[in-house]
Amino acid sequence: GPVPGGIGEQRFIPLFGRLSRDFGATSVDLYAAALVNGRLTVKNDNGIELAREDYETAPALGLTIRHRF
Repeated sequence: GPVPGGIGEQRFIPLFGRLSRDFGATSVDLYAAALVNGRLTVKNDNGIELAREDYETAPALGLTIRHRF
């Protein structure tokens, strides 16, 4: 790789929520998430920081549908 023996570290604050609804035998869950205050750092094998990159909020969505027979 570009930094032999180096270490990459990713830090962020995860925020998430869920909305659930039951329709008899069927249930639906909607998930929303955001990774905020993200930072990626790369250090060499001596622990000296070589690069740092802050990144914007990263959103994510998920959906689960269950049906019982």
